[in-house]
Amino acid sequence: MLPRPEACRALTDRSGRGARCGFPLPQAPAIGLRAGGAVLLAQAHVDATVIADHDNPAALERAGELSYLGRRALRGIRTRPQDVPAVARDIADACGRALGGDEASWEVHDATNVAIGTALAAIATDPDHPHVDEVFAWMCRSPEPETSELREHPTRYLRNWTSAGPRVVRRILAASDPQLTLKARLRYGTATAEPAEPHLSEAEITLRAAKTPAMLWPSWTLRLLPPKSPHQPRIAGIRRAAASLMLIPGGPAGHREAARIMGNPQFRSNLEALLAFVDADHISSALVHYARVLDAHDIPIDYTRRRALFADEAGALLLDENAHWRLCKSLGTRQFQHVHLQRLRWQLRRLLLGADPQFGNHAPAWTHRFAFRTHPEILAFLDEQARRNLAAHHVTDEPVTWEPPADWLDTIALPQPLIDVPTEHVRALLTPDSTARDVARHLGLTVHQLRLLMESRRLSARTRPHKTGNYPRPPRQGYLVPDQLRDLYQRQGLQQRQIAALASCTTGIVKTALAQADIPLRPRRAAGELRRSVDPVWLRAEYHDKGRTVADIARELGAPDSNVAQLLDTWGIPRHPPGHSAPTAWQPSPFADLGVPLSRDLERISTRKGGLDWLRTALQIPGHRTRRSAALTLGIPRTSLNGRLKKLETAAGFEIFNPRKHPVATTPRGQALLDEAERLFDQLHR
Repeated sequence: MLPRPEACRALTDRSGRGARCGFPLPQAPAIGLRAGGAVLLAQAHVDATVIADHDNPAALERAGELSYLGRRALRGIRTRPQDVPAVARDIADACGRALGGDEASWEVHDATNVAIGTALAAIATDPDHPHVDEVFAWMCRSPEPETSELREHPTRYLRNWTSAGPRVVRRILAASDPQLTLKARLRYGTATAEPAEPHLSEAEITLRAAKTPAMLWPSWTLRLLPPKSPHQPRIAGIRRAAASLMLIPGGPAGHREAARIMGNPQFRSNLEALLAFVDADHISSALVHYARVLDAHDIPIDYTRRRALFADEAGALLLDENAHWRLCKSLGTRQFQHVHLQRLRWQLRRLLLGADPQFGNHAPAWTHRFAFRTHPEILAFLDEQARRNLAAHHVTDEPVTWEPPADWLDTIALPQPLIDVPTEHVRALLTPDSTARDVARHLGLTVHQLRLLMESRRLSARTRPHKTGNYPRPPRQGYLVPDQLRDLYQRQGLQQRQIAALASCTTGIVKTALAQADIPLRPRRAAGELRRSVDPVWLRAEYHDKGRTVADIARELGAPDSNVAQLLDTWGIPRHPPGHSAPTAWQPSPFADLGVPLSRDLERISTRKGGLDWLRTALQIPGHRTRRSAALTLGIPRTSLNGRLKKLETAAGFEIFNPRKHPVATTPRGQALLDEAERLFDQLHR
């Protein structure tokens, strides 16, 4: 028991070494407080929430809030009396304390000051009080003059507020949202209902990057875009910027570091593309929610591993070109050329990465049609090839593609509501005759929003049936006439390559002509037959002594080049050095026996192997409207015709036909050459 409980026990010296005050408290002057006033309500609140259950952690947290905010209020009254809100002045007046005076009169050890500070702290934390926002904003105001520049941090003294408890810290962060940059708003989550200080490590941010593709999933991008936005032509840049910014919330990474982790360069242009179509407030809230959802769930794909394996376009990528060729043949399409294979590899790499292989804000123009209308069997072929590439790297536990479930975002308010159009309804609109613009207009979407919807649901418009039938062809002429072709192939025993050389066409055309003429193909050469039929001495003389090439000898033997090369290695015949070319094929001029002097141009052409055939073809060209019509009349492919004329002009050393004239016309020098050739042919056939 205290010896004098009615005496004041406060120390007269603040150092703790002075004597007790000893003033009789019953004789101390008292201030009457109005019932229902702010001070008595605050005392009742302290009694109920703090003193009554003081061992409870919630009570200790509440005591910390009131203590810190009360001290903050007294500091504001002491340092900035001109900014004190009216409700604080009323509380000070009720306690008999006038604003102003020396700073020592507002110290915390004074009971009146404790009552004023506690009452203001209770108001600042009471969501039902009419002045809660005004009082809390006054407490949060910094003594330094505020500037209009956006800040990277909520406040330099944020750590000083830690003792006030997490609820007060969240209110501090939320109150500072308008003064923060986009990066700071994302890092602290100030645009959300639960802002928080950064607490994630670099390892945790790296784990989030492994869950995120370099371009945001189409379903999440669709929810991020505003409902009635115009076309988004830079949709690829929007998706890259969103994926990079998702690494900032709660962690230490900045926007440049985040873009580097995701493998997304040119972050400035990507961010500009995003801000051009999506409001910054929506970005600050939606991307933080996206990041928190990813942290709370498991993703079946390791995108960091995918980027390490397949991001390098120079890296090897498995693609069964033969299977693709057979598939295109069965579908009746010719999309198996080199350019189509390049595009197929691009799409395959995109499927594996979950993002475009090439950087930038725009995808190649051809990808839009591929994304809208592709045959289902082509898409299934791409999936199969993607699984082959994953299996080649021992990745067998991941799906090829993946989209987050829609229910992950059920509790989040996003700019674009969930598009609940049934998939079957969308598929019914994707007819062979529909266009992307028509389908988008019917669904109330933009074209780019429609493509995002189709990608998220793996939809594609139905393709038009390819024409697979026998097309009318002009009758074969020259060496490809059925009777002459049968004589060359069956009676004389020429190979398809030899006939193709005579007709100046490809072996594929010869094979087609044989099939159309119902001429059965000869069986393939038996194994070892070429080696038994070729003399090693003859092969050495032709290849080593005469300098002929492997291709030239193979054409003469009617065998593949690889088989002839294998014979050279087997018999130890040394190969030609790199850059070796065969001697020019020469023959005596057929016009030499006419006794007529030849011009140098015609002599040079007539002594070349095949030169007479080139001249006969050139004599039939003038007068036709185009080279295409000339080829149809002659019954040879246009490419073969162009090849003959090209060889003729190369041998002559000048242009024979004017490529800019219609109908086809000769140059003056070319006309002189053709006139001379026509006279000589007339004399030769007499």
